[in-house]
Amino acid sequence: MNRRFSWLVVFILLSAPAWAQQQIVRRTSVLEHPYYRRNVIPALRELVASRGKTRRNHFFVGPVEELDGGHSSAFVFWKENNALVLWESQRGFSGSGPDARYDLSQSRRYWRLNKDVVPTLDDVGGSSFLITKRMARTWLWDCLRYGSRYTINRPARSNSVKNRPGRARAQFSGNLNIRHLKRNFDG
Repeated sequence: MNRRFSWLVVFILLSAPAWAQQQIVRRTSVLEHPYYRRNVIPALRELVASRGKTRRNHFFVGPVEELDGGHSSAFVFWKENNALVLWESQRGFSGSGPDARYDLSQSRRYWRLNKDVVPTLDDVGGSSFLITKRMARTWLWDCLRYGSRYTINRPARSNSVKNRPGRARAQFSGNLNIRHLKRNFDG
């Protein structure tokens, strides 16, 4: 009896990660998903406001992956910052509670492709701040090939005493120049 119980415990412990692994139920464009379609421009504007360095910023928002547990996420490639950002829905908060505008700027996963990418899984170790070169290429290719392109302009910063709030202009362009971006990333 004791031996059967021990085998049962071992079986459960070894198979638990497989049970915990959520499967992708559906992949859809960011333009077709109700949550992401409504919040993509405000979230990108807030990301540019908090981390942007250049006046014009180009983003490729990959397909939304809906998991069987009800969660959804998408990867975002930011060309000017050379970064991949994991966009998990309903993660952003403002002073008054949940706010979708802050989903990207408060993301727990912001990988700089020139610093946070390592050659092998052994180099990653247990870190959630590093990804392998293979993962980065897969996610980047997914954003470039199947994603939607957005251009967000950061408002000009004034040198005068008056603070005039500028408006960020957002523009969507459905055409992707994958060959040009792929050539620049194959390093």
